Amino acid sequence: MERDLTAYDDALYQTRLDDLDKLAKIEKFEVRRMMAMKLGTPDSVSELLEGGKEI
Repeated sequence: MERDLTAYDDALYQTRLDDLDKLAKIEKFEVRRMMAMKLGTPDSVSELLEGGKEI
């Protein structure tokens, strides 16, 4: 029984860690989008959002 709970806890922990990683990527993209909107020039928007850099 204890072994099953440990495996369950490990799986749940990994799932939550993956969720946090996804949220961090979403937040990084949102910050870039907001910065691009503040800068206002089409070139800066393209550079920040489509610059080919991995988030």
